[in-house]
Amino acid sequence: MTPKHPSVEIFARNVTGCEGLGYCLLEVARTERAAQGCDEGVEERASELMLEALSQVGISPQTEAARREKLFRLLRGERLSDPEVQRNVDYILSQMVIQSKAALAECLAIKPCVEHLRALVRADRLPPPVEFKRGVWERRFAGLTEEGAPRFAEWREGADGLFCLPVTPETMSVCGVQDSDYGLPGANGLLIFGVAEVKCFRRAKRDALRRQMDTHVARLAGGLQIRDRHGKIESEIRPQDIWYASWDGQRVSCLPADGCPFRLTWAPPCNRRKLSIEWTHTLMHSLIRFSVGPAARFKQGYEWFSGSDNFDVALPYGEQELEDMGCEMAAYALGAMADQSVVNLDGMRWGRNMERALCQPAGHRLSRCQLARRQKLLARLLG
Repeated sequence: MTPKHPSVEIFARNVTGCEGLGYCLLEVARTERAAQGCDEGVEERASELMLEALSQVGISPQTEAARREKLFRLLRGERLSDPEVQRNVDYILSQMVIQSKAALAECLAIKPCVEHLRALVRADRLPPPVEFKRGVWERRFAGLTEEGAPRFAEWREGADGLFCLPVTPETMSVCGVQDSDYGLPGANGLLIFGVAEVKCFRRAKRDALRRQMDTHVARLAGGLQIRDRHGKIESEIRPQDIWYASWDGQRVSCLPADGCPFRLTWAPPCNRRKLSIEWTHTLMHSLIRFSVGPAARFKQGYEWFSGSDNFDVALPYGEQELEDMGCEMAAYALGAMADQSVVNLDGMRWGRNMERALCQPAGHRLSRCQLARRQKLLARLLG
């Protein structure tokens, strides 16, 4: 018998409590794969995206062994010191919710980002072979040298997406890459046409988003890694192989990223914590900066409408809806941990253990947001 709903819709509803999310993820997968109708791999890809968001609760067996053990002890009802309980409660009410809802927003943003790329190609503002890539890591800025050049430090997560193109003989021919005083990209090169930034909250302002995207663009001068959802490095591109690129409808103009076509200054000059970016080449102003964020919900009569005033495009959900789904994913992840053999307690027992931990008098005040999340988790655990 054919199920009433596809399996990804059932999975997504069980994880987030949100009806229709699975269908949204199916649309993301169709757009990503340029699939028509019921392509065989579409539902599998949509399920992968749901699992990607869920896996970002931050309790990976590979990287969070100590954190997992403390959470296992809470679930089993073992006694921990008050500060240890509070640290774990803070983690549940902050990172487990924030990371999962942010990851879900990034998965949902694939569709508008890919659609934007294709629209730019149709308008002849990007060459046809350009791709949209995720999993971007860059080196953070660590200040300036005595000569004023940027210093780079450890790898950090970078832009939420890149509009880019690997250099091959075919792409060089199709794009008509122009030779210049800087030479031409080599065989291992990557052309960067722009970046995308995704937010799961509406407090971001356009000027702040622009500064953040400019920072991501500039940090590419220190190199680039593409990582999978588990943090495994899939590829690494050296600074000398990264080129900023612009398309005029016929040919590509490009600049070497390691030439740093920008000037960094402390802003304000007496502050050694915040760097300001000033572009020193006109090409840098033509790079794509594309922002995606929660919908603005407003009511007119009996109907709800959505907008995207702070962002270039809105997600299909508002900030509060993403927040609710983040809380649900955190609760689902705790339940999955309780099912493991190291805990192996039924819902009533581990739920009561977690209730005692969440309701323990805090050594410091919980924020308003944490208090609201605690209420949602308690309702889910005890419902």
